[in-house]
Amino acid sequence: MAMFRTVQPVVWAFDCEWVPDAEAGRRLLGLPPDCPERDVFAALWADAGATEADPRPFLKTYASRLVSVAVVERREQQHGQVALCLRSMSAGTTRTEADVLRAFFGGLAKRQPQLVGFNSRGSDLPILVQRGVVLGVPAPGLCACPARPWDDPDYFWGRSEWHLDLMAVLGGRGAACPSLKALALLSGLPAKANLDGGRVADTWLAGDYESIRMCNETDAVTMYLLWLRAAFFAGHFDAEAYAREEARVEVLLERQAEAGAVHLADFLDRWRVLDPVGKATPTVAEADASQPPAVLCRALPDPSPSSTPHAESCRRTGGVRRSTSPSTASTKPT
Repeated sequence: MAMFRTVQPVVWAFDCEWVPDAEAGRRLLGLPPDCPERDVFAALWADAGATEADPRPFLKTYASRLVSVAVVERREQQHGQVALCLRSMSAGTTRTEADVLRAFFGGLAKRQPQLVGFNSRGSDLPILVQRGVVLGVPAPGLCACPARPWDDPDYFWGRSEWHLDLMAVLGGRGAACPSLKALALLSGLPAKANLDGGRVADTWLAGDYESIRMCNETDAVTMYLLWLRAAFFAGHFDAEAYAREEARVEVLLERQAEAGAVHLADFLDRWRVLDPVGKATPTVAEADASQPPAVLCRALPDPSPSSTPHAESCRRTGGVRRSTSPSTASTKPT
């Protein structure tokens, strides 16, 4: 357990979603080529030691299929300006798992970001590597091993801050290790609402690829907000700078909601009514109006909005309290 010392000019808070891989299951377990995907999933879980108490044990990542990756990108610009962007890519009807990997690896090579995840060294990075190897998708930008890993991106060296695993930073391992959902909720941040990891496979089998992508995007936003909270705790932002950083997230979510992202409108509404546990917060100045708005950037279109006017509200956020602007309210799709 160690706090981080650096915030790089480009930060990616990222999250991956995956399901059992039917083709891998057929090969590994000797199942017939026409064995239905649902039956292959059940066979993989049984082979991994499924019990009545735990019918869907965690599968080794090489036997899983990456179906979605979402990233919140923070990019420092000239004169202290900061731009935010939400990007996502998911497999399904038209895109393959290899397409998702190529998009992620290509963006990473171009941007050279500081990666931020939760249990990302134990799960997300291994599945990216293993599935890239299995599918023959190269990732030289991810795999570069610089001579000075403390200066240049090295995503594998255990002491490198180019890859921050918030689970290790905030909790370490063992019985005291918190979940992302628990840390988020206690910090006044929305967490998974109606599609946790155990239901992603069912959603995939039902062909509801959009719900997986939407869940993935909200997880990435939660990840980013938790990273902001940790960076504030570590002294990388003072109270007013932290308020400006959260204001940028609000602008990003508002613009996404206006573009039809019902799930992000719902996320924003839930965020505005949540308070950190036991937090008494002083008032600080509103976020600097001269700061540029967040960038609206998406890889896939969003569903049509179902919204109603949202009244002006006020919420507490990590040591600061400020008024928030009106936004659209909506119901999260089920």
